[in-house]
Amino acid sequence: MPKKITFYEPFGLHLQLFETALEIAQNHLDRGDQVEFVTCNGTLPICEINPNKSITTCTRCISRRNNGISLLSKKIRKIPLSSYYRGINRKKAHELRVNFNSLDDLKAYKINSFKIGAGVYSSILDQAKNHKPNIKMYKDKIEKFLLASFYIYESFNNYIKIYRPSTVYLFNGRHSTGKPIITACKENNIEFFTYEFHYYFNEYKLYKNTQPHDYRYEVKVANKLWKDASYNPDLRESIGASFYNNTGVNTNLSRNYNASQVQGKIPQNWDSSKHNIVFFTSSEFESYAAFEYKEESLYENHFDGITKILDSLQSFNHNIHIYIRLHPHLASVKKSHHEVNQYYNLKYNFLTIIAPDDDVDTYSLIKNASKVISYFSTAAIEAAFNLKPTILLSKHFVAFMGSCYLPKTHEE
Repeated sequence: MPKKITFYEPFGLHLQLFETALEIAQNHLDRGDQVEFVTCNGTLPICEINPNKSITTCTRCISRRNNGISLLSKKIRKIPLSSYYRGINRKKAHELRVNFNSLDDLKAYKINSFKIGAGVYSSILDQAKNHKPNIKMYKDKIEKFLLASFYIYESFNNYIKIYRPSTVYLFNGRHSTGKPIITACKENNIEFFTYEFHYYFNEYKLYKNTQPHDYRYEVKVANKLWKDASYNPDLRESIGASFYNNTGVNTNLSRNYNASQVQGKIPQNWDSSKHNIVFFTSSEFESYAAFEYKEESLYENHFDGITKILDSLQSFNHNIHIYIRLHPHLASVKKSHHEVNQYYNLKYNFLTIIAPDDDVDTYSLIKNASKVISYFSTAAIEAAFNLKPTILLSKHFVAFMGSCYLPKTHEE
């Protein structure tokens, strides 16, 4: 029996994102399913891809979306959200709270089970590239994101009650425009999938009834795939090892942060007589984007953990030198200067900071390090594969692989 498949797809301008939606839609059409796209048609007061509400951007987005959908093998329905926004919803919108005393106040704001404030915070975080943005500076955008999120929630709720799709697809799910879709699906017992870009070109990942940030879900899927391949353990381990053995620039990766690094290069002040420990950071503001799934950690945040370790090392004589490799992604994020500068302000005679755009080779750092420390960088599990003692300061996906040390206290 054909299934009713619905895509919530507002972002026609994001090519990789939109192509993913079209590929999934075509797969369903090939199976004989019914497919619909629910779209914004420029009615939202703001969205993540058009935060300043440019009419030109809206027009281009709608045009590209319509052209892309027309390439599918069958003609499908495109339904504007506005078709399901009722007078009673407009009245309720006037009751929305739009003033908040703090970020925590915003993040905690809910309408019944709908965590509307959490989605808005996530969208604002993307604008600021900082997990502690100035709430007063973004007051206008916060109000508009709240209105947009409420509009989507009420409209999609009305749509679901009438159409009753078998499955809903949406991108990511953490933003002000995605979280209302997930909430409406949960409240109406509708199966949903979020999709996310893969590390490899032209690939994507699907998450059933959850978000990409749900690392426990990823652990569950990874373990299932590993066990399913137990009939041929040699092949299984060969495929697994292929990821870690590829230490050059992988041209299949959609984002390769090592492409500009000089293979074999280590810092000029590297002293092999020292006990050299390399700390691989992540872009911290991203770990707060879906704070409901934020990793468990000994420390309040990444920087707090690093400074407490450095302060403890300050208290006794040792032969340790710490190298902090700032995540290369931060070099491409202009607004991340606050996150970067706090590391440059650290002053310890046994510390070296490696800038995000420094051409020092990550794999050479791993190869030459005595130990590696991280929160959840891929470099941590690559270091463990290369037999380097690796310490994790958070319980994230990598922490469930059984290859790293997980201290339970700061003293440990």
